[in-house]
Amino acid sequence: MKTKIVLSLILLCFLSQNNAHSSDEVSTHFKIALKLNPESQHIYVNANLRLNPDKPLPDTLNFSLHKQFTLLKVAGNGIHDFMFDKEAPPVSVFMREARPLTIILDKNINRNQPLDIVFEYEGAITEWPENSANVVTEDWVELGLYLPWFPSGFICGYFTYEIEAECDPAYQLRSYGSYIKTNGTWHFERTIPDFDIILVASKSLKTMERESGGYRVFFHYESLQDKTAESLSNDLANILDDYATWFGKDKKGEIFTVIQSPRDKGGDYARKGLIVLSGLTDEKYITQHEQFVRNLGHEAAHFWWNMAPAYSWEDWLNESFAEYSVLLMIRKMFGAEAYDKWIADKKATVKNIPPIWGFDRNNTTASEGPDIIEANLYSKGPLLLHQLSSRIGDEAFKRLCHEMVRTCVSSTDSFLSLLEKNHGSETRDWFEDLLKSY
Repeated sequence: MKTKIVLSLILLCFLSQNNAHSSDEVSTHFKIALKLNPESQHIYVNANLRLNPDKPLPDTLNFSLHKQFTLLKVAGNGIHDFMFDKEAPPVSVFMREARPLTIILDKNINRNQPLDIVFEYEGAITEWPENSANVVTEDWVELGLYLPWFPSGFICGYFTYEIEAECDPAYQLRSYGSYIKTNGTWHFERTIPDFDIILVASKSLKTMERESGGYRVFFHYESLQDKTAESLSNDLANILDDYATWFGKDKKGEIFTVIQSPRDKGGDYARKGLIVLSGLTDEKYITQHEQFVRNLGHEAAHFWWNMAPAYSWEDWLNESFAEYSVLLMIRKMFGAEAYDKWIADKKATVKNIPPIWGFDRNNTTASEGPDIIEANLYSKGPLLLHQLSSRIGDEAFKRLCHEMVRTCVSSTDSFLSLLEKNHGSETRDWFEDLLKSY
């Protein structure tokens, strides 16, 4: 399970950095009409995209869609031409079925003005990689960026959206947070900017909602008993409460969503305020409770640890801090022995791995690339933080983390400066040497 989780997190980091705009610069809104037929795997989409550029639009706008879609229309004032090249290579190694959709703008339009584009397309989606987290089957539909069902692209940056979805009435549909169903149509709205649109469908979906410590937690589950769903919801609420105490309470009032995916392959992944867990059963949540708390806690920690660039070695400030956060949570929930075992397991994985400082974060094509990324971000980084916490004390470490979040530390240099400010130059030099040599 661990490798699947890590690879999904690697994909998430790649996708997030390729859609990276600050939430303060949101300029895009999708209004989507969707018709979904799980039995035939057919999807029809009419998507209205509003671009409000914060800088002049380029001559061409680059999007991507699943190669099995047939374009029915691409229209809008200022559009000169478009091309959907199904024979082109995949848009990226992380979206094997994505193909480029290129829109050419008229030369004379004002590139600083809002641009509205209407996309209309349909198709039976039957092809995806074996380990895809997004699938379209009669029993389970999980739509998202890994199986590009909406026009995704860097030009979109972070966006908000609203969806009106029609589906066989035997199916339940869910997305982030709450939902409304009126006259057979499902309504979803996302006002918090994000770079993905997750939508799931099944005949068996249920929802459990709760409030705890100022958070609203939605758990959409497909095959679990209500007792297990309640246990998981309680675990998440407790994790969020402790993280808020340790790292800052500015997340209070937010909505968090967990989706249980019945997939056996593809791993877990997270978006802003959303965690998707795969391979979860009632029995496993009891017998592998600690492992699922680890998965849940790591993803939840990213609501605090998401400030560093995900496309460089400095991603350790995101992933290693998220992983060490959940180790602290495991120690609290399961005891020191469980924590020590995780530390010992991580020590066994970092032999002959290069130091964190300056390692090639994007070396995912070489055979050893994913192993190095996994060892550095999810093992070596947390081990260094374990050493730091042991040196300065657990409470001082948590205060340091709290200040990192408050001041939005996004680089190793900034982290080291903060460490020096709080704990002196000797501790700073010691930790910098570990980053460069361990």
